[in-house]
Amino acid sequence: MKNTKFVFIFFSLLIWSFSLFSQENSENVSLLFFWGKGCPHCEKEKIFLDKLQAKHAFLEVKQYEIWGNNENQRILQKISKDLKINSRSVPITIIQNKQYIIGFNDEETTGKDIEKAILDIHQKILKKEKLSHGQGSLPTSITLPIFGEIQIKHFSLHLVTIVLGAIDGINPCAMWVLVMLLSFLIAINDRKKLILFGGIFILTSGLVYFMFMIAWLNLILFLGYIHMVKIIIGSVAILGGAFYIREFFVNKENVCKVTGSKQKKRISEKLSYVIEKKGFWISALAIIVLAFFVNLIEGVCSAGIPAVYTQVLAMSSLPPIAYYSYILLYIFVFLLGSIIVFLIAVLSSRLTNFTNSFSRYSHLIGGSVLVALGILLLFKPEWLMLG
Repeated sequence: MKNTKFVFIFFSLLIWSFSLFSQENSENVSLLFFWGKGCPHCEKEKIFLDKLQAKHAFLEVKQYEIWGNNENQRILQKISKDLKINSRSVPITIIQNKQYIIGFNDEETTGKDIEKAILDIHQKILKKEKLSHGQGSLPTSITLPIFGEIQIKHFSLHLVTIVLGAIDGINPCAMWVLVMLLSFLIAINDRKKLILFGGIFILTSGLVYFMFMIAWLNLILFLGYIHMVKIIIGSVAILGGAFYIREFFVNKENVCKVTGSKQKKRISEKLSYVIEKKGFWISALAIIVLAFFVNLIEGVCSAGIPAVYTQVLAMSSLPPIAYYSYILLYIFVFLLGSIIVFLIAVLSSRLTNFTNSFSRYSHLIGGSVLVALGILLLFKPEWLMLG
């Protein structure tokens, strides 16, 4: 029954995701930007339009250089005739083939006029969509087998953070190192070392991953105005999701394929030697270094989850403190499985293997979520502006 339930969720999410792909983007607003090479006002508007397109996912911008391109000149002449545009100066901004604005002073004057015209037209389009389809542009719910109707409006950035953090954290590449470390410490029957070394490993893992996530976020915020970034990360999400789904069916033993058995044996022997033969500080330093490299491996195994999550986070337009708060929540959920294993080892001096089967099923759920997020990033990115 459990397996059937997971399969139902998986296929339902896929069907919902691909239904988004088939929907026509009729609510989009088109903007034609005619410019000339060497025109300083055109260059200023280019920068403004990049920002505007990143801000409004429904905006489609097409640029036409007319001073050196005869074909683009003919396009402008035809549109000018239809809209009765007499001016030959650039830049010329044409919105939805209905309104036009000639020239560009700065973002505070002409820029605001352009944005207002875009938003007015978009609102009219949404009203028409609502009247013709009897609903708003966004669905209010989806229906899943077993679980029934789920309200989309209840989805939030908190939920996305918790789901992706949990999927990212239940990972065989990181977990086997912690389990190996704890097994050594239990075997030598030293409770003090068990608490200290196990705690150092988890804290270092959290700190390294936090810095890794902050670096991803800042990179995406820096490149946020480049539309291609969303396309690349959306594609990574779909490929990563496909990898996770494949792992569910192929990797039933849930072993880490990045580190082979020889590497694991070598790491195990060196760690055992350091813990048993070396002093506290050398052992602690070795565990910190190990945690650092394990989380680099974790980045490979996670199939792009941090990149996808930080892209969703960046699109939510939050203040800096909110970005860091969400990443801290992600890290806490990410470490939760390791913390549970650690606490069981400390309190009972034994190890648990509960994460193995749960991790395998998380591949199916995680893969479905990543595919859905990837399709949304490519075709409906405005749905992911959750902040």
